[in-house]
Amino acid sequence: MGTYGSKHTEETKRKISEARKKYLNEHPDKVPFKLNHSSKESYPEKYFKAWLKKEKIFEAQELQIDRYTLDFAWPDKKIYLEIDGSQHKLAWMQEHDRVRTEYLSNLGWKCIGRVYWPDYQALNRKEKHSYLLAIKDAIINSAFIEKFISKREQKQLEKEALIEQGRVNSLGRATISVLDPEIWAKRLNLILDSKVDFSKQGWQEAVQNTTGLTRGQVRDTIKHYPNYFDNAFIRGKTKRETDNSFKIQANIANKEREQIILKCNINFNAPGWLADLSRLLNVSHQSAKKWLIRHMPDFYKNCYKK
Repeated sequence: MGTYGSKHTEETKRKISEARKKYLNEHPDKVPFKLNHSSKESYPEKYFKAWLKKEKIFEAQELQIDRYTLDFAWPDKKIYLEIDGSQHKLAWMQEHDRVRTEYLSNLGWKCIGRVYWPDYQALNRKEKHSYLLAIKDAIINSAFIEKFISKREQKQLEKEALIEQGRVNSLGRATISVLDPEIWAKRLNLILDSKVDFSKQGWQEAVQNTTGLTRGQVRDTIKHYPNYFDNAFIRGKTKRETDNSFKIQANIANKEREQIILKCNINFNAPGWLADLSRLLNVSHQSAKKWLIRHMPDFYKNCYKK
């Protein structure tokens, strides 16, 4: 704040920021991070220091350049390696890292890479070995570490690509509605050209043997083209008979439930009626409410609501 009740102008803020940076560059021991944190090495830093020593490239050292501390630096090559924790995924921290890298780059320093510790821990033994070899090559050749993609990440990227293309759902499974129409048409023609009698038991197995389709592909094709298979034999009945049977049973059950609700002693105009109804029907509150809205909408409109 400037004078009482007024805010600093952008120009004043810029001057304060530049003065602060200049002070910290001249007095690196006063950097807030160093004052507020222990000087002890973190476990990831100890881990990579031991590995560097084992690989006989331990001329690396922690180095202070103005207000910034480099985890592992090679002054003769003017390159450095950073080991980052989970906090470096935060937006403000990523911006801080960008400014830091740009500042050091202007001084001639090259960041060959940042090892994100949680990602490294998620790798299996072979992947860790490959990644460490890539880091070693980058240090020797003063090159950037190529982004290492684990098998898990590769599968996730492939899954995301398929979801974007609309070929699989969020669970990674191909859904009936998103397959290529040509694939559906090809499957349908294969099944119809098989000349199998769909009204007889065992027709699905016969279709599989004739067309080479799997049981799941045959089932999904039937669901996609239900009108072609109305007379197909399913559990002792044709598909049409089975569907009609289910509909009749469902209608009977709904009518019986409706009569139970109309004849019960529950006061639907008072609080707590939904709990009483769920106990009566032996279903959850949500199921009872959904059923009432779907099958008795006019009745539900007159029920008590908060």
